Amino acid sequence: MVKKTPVEDLLDLGFDGLEAIYYKNKEADTENFLRLAKNRNLFISSGSDCHGIPNDKGHGSVGDVNIPQEDYIISMLNWVLSYD
Repeated sequence: MVKKTPVEDLLDLGFDGLEAIYYKNKEADTENFLRLAKNRNLFISSGSDCHGIPNDKGHGSVGDVNIPQEDYIISMLNWVLSYD
């Protein structure tokens, strides 16, 4: 049910932040999530989807995901930071 719900509808429930940078996101997904975060004045996080299971190949580990330094990410983050 949640997977089929548009993220905008979920954000209407009153979240403070959005995991906009996720290791399985496509570039367009990240850009959309960063845009949503800016427009809604939300905190931005990144995540590895760590479940704490040893040798879990389906998920990342703590510290595996950092905010990427690709130009499009830095540009989007600077845009978010310019929020008035």
